[in-house]
Amino acid sequence: MPYVPLHVHSINSAYSGMFTPTEIISRAAFLGMDAVALTDKWTAIGHYEFANEAKIAGIKAIFGVEIRHLSLTGNSGTYHLTLLAENDRGYRNIIDLIQKHHEKEKLEYVTEQELVLHREGLIALTGCLKGETSQAVLHGNLPRERAVVDKLVTIYGSGNVFLEIMNHNVEKEQFIIEQFSILSRKMGVALVTTNNDRFALREDASAYSTLRKISGDTNEYDTEENHPEYFLKRKKELDPFFYGYSDALEESGRIAGRCEFDLLMEDRIEFSSDKDSEKTLAEMSDRRFLLAFHNRRKDEIAELRTMMQDEIKSAGREDLSGFILFLRKLLDGFRRRGVRLEIIGSEILDSLVAFLLDIIPLNPVEHGLLFESFNAPGKGVPPQLELIKPKGAREVFMLALKSMLPKSGVFNQVVREEMSLVTLVKTIMEHSDLADETSKAISEALSSVRKKDSLQDLLDNSDQLARMYNGNNEVRMILRGAESLRGRVHHFNLNTSRVVVLPEKMEDYLACITGSNGEEFCMVDSRAIKAIGGWTVVVQRSHFLAALDDTFHMLGFDGGGDDDGEKERSPSVGMPPTLDDTTTYEMISRGDTTGVYLLESRGIRDLLMKTQPMDFEGLVNVISLYRPAPLEGRLWQKYLENAGKKGKVLLPHHSLSGALESTSGLLLFKQQIREILKDSAGITGERAERIEIAVSKKEAGSLLGARLDFIRGAMEKEINEEDAQKIFDFLLHNTGFTYDRAFSCAQAYISYRTAWLKANHHDEYFAGLLNNTGDTKERQKSYLDYLAGINKEVFSPDINSSGLQYEIVPGGIRSPLNESGGLGDEQLAVILDERENNGPFGNLVDFMERLSHKLAMDSVNDLIDSGLFDFLMTTHSELKDVTLAFYEKHARAGDFFKHRQPSQKDRNSGSGQLSFFDDEPD
Repeated sequence: MPYVPLHVHSINSAYSGMFTPTEIISRAAFLGMDAVALTDKWTAIGHYEFANEAKIAGIKAIFGVEIRHLSLTGNSGTYHLTLLAENDRGYRNIIDLIQKHHEKEKLEYVTEQELVLHREGLIALTGCLKGETSQAVLHGNLPRERAVVDKLVTIYGSGNVFLEIMNHNVEKEQFIIEQFSILSRKMGVALVTTNNDRFALREDASAYSTLRKISGDTNEYDTEENHPEYFLKRKKELDPFFYGYSDALEESGRIAGRCEFDLLMEDRIEFSSDKDSEKTLAEMSDRRFLLAFHNRRKDEIAELRTMMQDEIKSAGREDLSGFILFLRKLLDGFRRRGVRLEIIGSEILDSLVAFLLDIIPLNPVEHGLLFESFNAPGKGVPPQLELIKPKGAREVFMLALKSMLPKSGVFNQVVREEMSLVTLVKTIMEHSDLADETSKAISEALSSVRKKDSLQDLLDNSDQLARMYNGNNEVRMILRGAESLRGRVHHFNLNTSRVVVLPEKMEDYLACITGSNGEEFCMVDSRAIKAIGGWTVVVQRSHFLAALDDTFHMLGFDGGGDDDGEKERSPSVGMPPTLDDTTTYEMISRGDTTGVYLLESRGIRDLLMKTQPMDFEGLVNVISLYRPAPLEGRLWQKYLENAGKKGKVLLPHHSLSGALESTSGLLLFKQQIREILKDSAGITGERAERIEIAVSKKEAGSLLGARLDFIRGAMEKEINEEDAQKIFDFLLHNTGFTYDRAFSCAQAYISYRTAWLKANHHDEYFAGLLNNTGDTKERQKSYLDYLAGINKEVFSPDINSSGLQYEIVPGGIRSPLNESGGLGDEQLAVILDERENNGPFGNLVDFMERLSHKLAMDSVNDLIDSGLFDFLMTTHSELKDVTLAFYEKHARAGDFFKHRQPSQKDRNSGSGQLSFFDDEPD
C-alpha cells in the first residue's frame, strides 16, 4: 500500500481541525487514496461517521487518537503521542485511554501507568512537535530522546513504535528529521512520514489561520506562515519535502496494512422478551380498538381497522413490535407512579396503534396525520423520540430504562454544538485590532438581524452591515473569516437532556465521561447512534407538565384505567375531555396567555390576537406559523388574508383544496405534501417520499426526475400538463415553510390543556405553576407579578397556616413557609411536626419556647423576614429584638444549645433509590 495519511484531525479536535470526518473520506477518495486515518485529540466522537463514510467510499478506515500524557522520563509538563488501533483489542484500549483522559479534574491527560495498562493492540507514533521525543531533540537533550523511545518500545514492543517525521517548511521540523534519522539508525526504530493534516485544500489555509487565532493557543511553532502546508496531501505533494526519505513515506502504507479493525458491527437493543411480539401487539391493539371506536359508523370502523392492521404489519417489517410494547409499558409505568411523560416529537405520533395503546394522547386520524412508516433508521432500530417531562423526573427515567433494558447501556450524550455565525463574528472581532466604535456598530447591526444562517443572510437583512462590508476592508475580512469557519467550530457539552441507549456489544467501543454528579456521558455523534443500532431520547424538562399534574390532583381528576388498560382512556391522560372549550379559545385570542405552554412570548401573543384561533386546528396553525421560516416569509399575513376570503382562495389547481382547506390555502405541513401528491397525481409510498425529498433539497438532478414523475401521475388523473407544472412549482416554492404537523399537534395539545386549566381553574393552576418554578425565581416572580397585576391575592406565608407549597385558601393563594428559601427541609419539617402535634403557635415567644432547642436564632430571624409572624401586627425589627432577648436569656441559663444548620449532606441523606419496575402485569 502506498503513502497513507496516519495523522489527521477533524473538527472534533477543537480549534485544530477544519474538516468533518465525512469530508476527510470524500477528499481521500478524490485523491485516490486506499486508506486514511482519523486521529483526533483525546476523542473518538467522529469514528462511526468516519467508518460509515469510508465503507461507502470503499476506503480503508484506520482508527486512532492523539493522546496527551505525562512525561515518560520524569520531566514536567504534558506531551502528545499518536496511537493507532491495529485490532479489536487496540481499539478498546484507545477507548479506555480516552476515558482516562477525561477522569482528570482539569487538564486531560493519561499517566505512564495508564499507558502500560492499555497498550495491547496499539501502534505508537512519536507525535508532532509537542511529542516528548521531539521536545527532547529541540532542547538538545540526546540522552532524554533515547530514554523516551526506549520507554515507548518497552511499553508497546519492538516493531510497534515509529519515529514520526513532518515537514511544513518549519526549521524546527527539519532539524527533528535529521536527528530522528540518526536516532532511527542507532536504535533500529523506523521513521514514518505524516503531515498532521488539518484541512482539505491549500485554499483553506486562511480560514485555518483565523481558527488558530481565536483558539487562544499561541505556540511558537504555530505561526500563520506555516498553515498552508497542513492540507491533506498525497504522496507526490509530500515527495519534495522528504527527499531521501521515501522509505518513511512507504512505511505509512505498511503500518496501514497492519491495521485490521472494522468498527461497523451489527447489534440491536432487545426491547422485548416476547417471542411473538407482533402477535401480542395485534391482540392488544384489537382489544383497545373495540373500546375506542365501537360508536363509529361501520364503514369508518372498517377503514380504521385496515389502517391499524397496516401499521401492525409495518411494525413487523421494521422489527419494531417489541419496541412499541416496551414504550407502552414504560409510559404506563410512569403514569401509575404519578409521573407524566409525553411524546412531542417522533414518527410514532402519526400511529393509530400508538394511540390505541395510550402511548400518545391524540387520535391521529382526527387531526390529519397520515401514517406512512415508523421510519426506522434500520431494521430493529427505533425512531428517535422527543419527550417532555416534569422537573425532577430525569433520574427516575434513567433508572427506568436501566431496569427495563438490563442488557443495554443507558447514557447521557456528549453533544457537539456548533458555534453560531454571530458568535464567530464577535469572537474574531475580540482577536482583531478593530476600532471600538466599529466593533460596537457591527454588534448593534447583528442584534437587529433576524435571519443569521449565512453571511448572505446578514448582508441581505442589514443595510448597515452591507455598507460596512463594502466600505471597510477590516470588516469585510472579519465577516468573510466568520463565514469560512461556519460549521467548523464546535464546543462539546455534557447534555443531560439527551439519553442514548446502546446495544450491549457497542458499550466497549464508545468512550464515556463521568459528570460531576456521577452521570455517564457517551462520546458519540448523533448520526452514528442510528448506524450502530442505538436509540436516542430527547427529554425536555417542563414546569408546565408538572403544574398540569399538580392541578389535576388538586381537582381530583386523577382517575385511570386498570393495570392492563382495559378501560376507557384514563381522565388523567385525556383531561380536558374535549378540545372545543369556547372560554379557553377566547382567552387565547385575547393574548391572555401568561402561564400557557408555548404561548407566553410577546411575539406569539401578538400573532394569536391577530389570527384569533377559535378551535384546535387554528391553534395548531398558529403554533406552526410562529416558526422562523414562516415568520421570515410573513406567512401569517397571507393566512389572515386567505381566511378573510372565506374559501375563495386562488390555488394552482382545485385538487389542492382538500389538503389546504384547514390552513387557509397555505402549505404549512409536510403531511400536506403527501396529501397533494396523492390527490393530484395518485403518488404514495416510496415514490412520494422521493419527490418530497427532491423538492426539499432542490438538487437539480433529482428535481428533474421528480417533476417528470409527478407530471406523469397528474396527467393520468386527467390534470393537464400546464396545471401539473403549476402544482409542482407550488410545492417547490413552499416546501421550505413546512413542518411536521404531528409535532405541532402534540405541542398544541399541551398548550390547550394549560390554557383550559387557566381559563377554568385559574387559582389551582397558578398554585401548581408557582410550586413548580421555585428553582427558577425569575419565572416564579413573573407569575407572581401577573397575579398582582390582575389583583389576585397571594397571601404572605403564615407560621400557623402555611405548608410547604402554595395552596388555595379563601380569597386567594397562600405562600409556603419557605418562600424566602432561608430554611432547609429538616428545619421546615421540625416546625410542621410541632404545629401538627401540639397545635398552632400563640406568639413568637410561644414558638421559641417550643422550638428554640431545635432552631438557631438566625433561623428564627429568617422566618421573621419571610413574614411568617406578620399576623402579630409587629414590625420585623421589634420581633428580632424579642428573639435576641429570648436567646440571650436562655443562653445565660444554659438550658438549650444552639442547633447547627443542616448541611447539604444532611439534606440529601436517606434518599435511597427505588426499583422503578416491580412485578406488574403486561
